[in-house]
Amino acid sequence: HDLSAVVMFLFVFCAILFFAPEMGGYFLEIANFQEADPLKTPEHVPPVWYYTPFYSMLRAVTVPLFGIDAKFWGMLVMFG
Repeated sequence: HDLSAVVMFLFVFCAILFFAPEMGGYFLEIANFQEADPLKTPEHVPPVWYYTPFYSMLRAVTVPLFGIDAKFWGMLVMFG
């Protein structure tokens, strides 16, 4: 039973990988297919999902000096 499941998984995986790697933006983001322009900066670059807690902490604090404290306390709360 395991061999048939592995073969089916590999068949589907290879079909997606070789014939439709972007899958409408589900696997590879659309921005990866746009030509880079070094003279134009995007209006907003969203943070990667694992930076989101720190990004929201830094946005919540208005004084830049306290942003460092917010990041430290966030790390302490998450890992403490």
